[in-house]
Amino acid sequence: VLAKRWISECCQHHASCRDAVGTSRFRPTRLVDVGPPDGSQQLRLSLKTGDDSAVQYLALSYCWGTSNVYKLTSNTAGEMSRGFPASKLPQTLQDAVNACRKLKQRYIWIDSLCIFQDSEVDWRQEAAQMGLVYTHALCTIAAVCARDSSEGFFSRRNPRVRQPCSFPTKIKISTCRLFSRLHYHKIQPKQPLYSRAWVLQERVLSPRILKFGLEAVSWECSESLLYEAKQT
Repeated sequence: VLAKRWISECCQHHASCRDAVGTSRFRPTRLVDVGPPDGSQQLRLSLKTGDDSAVQYLALSYCWGTSNVYKLTSNTAGEMSRGFPASKLPQTLQDAVNACRKLKQRYIWIDSLCIFQDSEVDWRQEAAQMGLVYTHALCTIAAVCARDSSEGFFSRRNPRVRQPCSFPTKIKISTCRLFSRLHYHKIQPKQPLYSRAWVLQERVLSPRILKFGLEAVSWECSESLLYEAKQT
């Protein structure tokens, strides 16, 4: 709910963020169709055709790691176009699919599923468009706390980080609210995702970033830096 509000407020009220996305009708060559929010349909690889109009989509920024994961290849392309279960994906990608559904978005771009991993020609063509992919995404989901694609990013967090403690005082105010102080600029660089060189491009070009960290979910756009314990 909080993340949906951040996205909505940015889209409606942040002129500089809208300007960053621009008015281009860009659509990535391939997107993962996650189906309706209830998860009643399998995932499917959606291909751009000549008469396609632009669609709203999310993008994922994450660490691959060294694990052998389910990905787009000449052997899996047929199955992925027909439909495949999310359970085939490593946990970080499953979490991204679930986040996409909870945000009521239909499409997400994930490099391992949207670029042929056994074709140098396709990889070069699509890598040249990655800047546009992140620039025109509605929002980039950043799995900042996951060291590889098997870990996932829906981590258990200490609820006291974001839940205030209210108590009476003897001064002339009704109550005080005590928050655990979370230093946004100190915790962000320590997250595993920022050890990955590619993330610099993804972070700079993304107009809106929803970050899932060990301590909190946070938001970054041209006009705001927000996190759960500091929502305004």
